[in-house]
Amino acid sequence: MELTEPNTYTVAGLMSGTSLDGLDVAICTFSHSATGDWEYNVLHAETLDYNAYPAIQQMLRIAPSLEASGLIESDARFGKWMGSRLKEILLKCDIKIDLVGSHGHTVFHKPEQGYTYQIGHGAHIYAAINRPVVTDFRSLDVALMGQGAPLVPVGDELLFEKYNACLNLGGIANISIKADKRLAWDLAPCNILLNEVVEKNYPGKKYDEGGNIAATGQVDEKLMERLNDWDYYARVGPKTLHKDQIMAELWPIIELSQVSAPDLLATLCQHIGKKIGEAAPNEGSMLVTGGGALNLVVMKEILANTSCSIHVPDGGIVAFKEALIFAFLGLLRVLGHTNTLHSVTGASADSIGGSLFGIWPSTVV
Repeated sequence: MELTEPNTYTVAGLMSGTSLDGLDVAICTFSHSATGDWEYNVLHAETLDYNAYPAIQQMLRIAPSLEASGLIESDARFGKWMGSRLKEILLKCDIKIDLVGSHGHTVFHKPEQGYTYQIGHGAHIYAAINRPVVTDFRSLDVALMGQGAPLVPVGDELLFEKYNACLNLGGIANISIKADKRLAWDLAPCNILLNEVVEKNYPGKKYDEGGNIAATGQVDEKLMERLNDWDYYARVGPKTLHKDQIMAELWPIIELSQVSAPDLLATLCQHIGKKIGEAAPNEGSMLVTGGGALNLVVMKEILANTSCSIHVPDGGIVAFKEALIFAFLGLLRVLGHTNTLHSVTGASADSIGGSLFGIWPSTVV
């Protein structure tokens, strides 16, 4: 479907990340001009902290260990919860939307075995808000022999094209690079490991705010060497990481190191910075978003290992870029535009991924 005149759409994006800190909600407008350029505006964004919803947080935490019926129940329950919370936000902000793009929460991601699974069923979101909902963005790409990730590079290319690279520091550090064809892959663990160290060593704390604890530590060179030897780094892309893989393969190395918590955090921050430095472009600018962008030690290490200029945007985009882009990917899906690039996933072709619940365009007023 080709757009031949300006159009504006209001879309809600929902994103639950691997760090299990909360559900990011971004309500955005997207305008498409006759020249083919996209512009966005974030009307409202907030994070629903899972600490305020302990039953939901626990459900997400144990989801990978559930039997089939329990997992199906969790899929429905999380969808109902997301739909109800989104309805409350829309009423509070007095905003009417055209569409929802929901990533959901990843429970399993095994593209090498032909499947990926995110819970938060779109039917239940639709039932709560009576607007079309797009979910399950990754499965089609996996069926086409791709990694099912990363998906954000389409948004990087169409919404943030002025940057040579876009770096996201979430549970996992991933990068998207402008080239003859868009390149992207997961670089290294980030907040998954940093937060795990904090939670296990500082009861009541969920993360190292600002990198204050890491700033007091010293880098342990032996541990750094073992981290750098992880075989994931030697693999040729496209390649992706998942929490289960990180905890199974890297966390035992950290536990056996017998290094103090401040030194662990300092070592991990430098490790992240070095891996980003190996991938970042040598010139131009790089947009940095995600919770890790607020960790001053991580950012110091990135600056020490990169030669391109670093741009950290305002709080809205730094925290909600992924939710913004999943709203955009949902819109591309219903408009019939490519929203998954095989150049970054390794699939056999570009695709228009996502399952639609409801009718587009919506006839509800």
